[in-house]
Amino acid sequence: MQLLKLLFLLPLFLFLSLTASAQLSVQVAGGLVSGSPMGPIPEGATGQPGVRFWGEFGAEYRFAERLGLRLGLQLATKAGRYNTPVSGEQQAEANIFGAEVRLPFRFDYEGNVEGLFANRYWQIPLTVAWYNDSRLIPFAGLYWARNARPYHRGFINIEVSNGLVEIRNQSFDESAGLRAWDWGLVAGTDFRILDGLGFSLAAQYGLISILETNPDGFEGAFRNLYLTGGVYIRINR
Repeated sequence: MQLLKLLFLLPLFLFLSLTASAQLSVQVAGGLVSGSPMGPIPEGATGQPGVRFWGEFGAEYRFAERLGLRLGLQLATKAGRYNTPVSGEQQAEANIFGAEVRLPFRFDYEGNVEGLFANRYWQIPLTVAWYNDSRLIPFAGLYWARNARPYHRGFINIEVSNGLVEIRNQSFDESAGLRAWDWGLVAGTDFRILDGLGFSLAAQYGLISILETNPDGFEGAFRNLYLTGGVYIRINR
């Protein structure tokens, strides 16, 4: 755990020390993050973007008149709900004296799975900002993230053989199957209200699947796709 903290804090400390004599500013920002993991969606599935809070402490080095290099440390919860229909045919089995025995018949089932992602990430965005003659300051780059609290839980509702057996609100927890790391692209823009105060809006797109192992019914890669929006305060040295 201490090594992970060092890996996150060391780039920021190096950035601040190497640019101590240059044109440097620090920034505190916060607001909302909204979106959902996106991937191959089964027919009939629905979803709802999650809305959570995020915060950031960062620094910017103006290495040219119109260009700035930004490095930040963010804490954000990336959430999203889904409801997926499930159906199929299952081989009947029974446990007899501790042994699994296949029975000579199969049964049909159908139902739905309701799930929630609510992963809490420590993120390091590294971006380049372009200053121009307007109030807009576009920026783009990469982010790296550590999943500090994996969360993928929900409920299963199943009906077997046209109502012969019903399973309602059977809970599941697939949090252990989530990937510990994420990285991807980030792009957005600031809107200056005053010299050191403004709004910021950015989009983040993960380049790897957040699932280390796919649970039953999930196929393909599911990537983080989120929007962040909030207020920033920037202080120049």
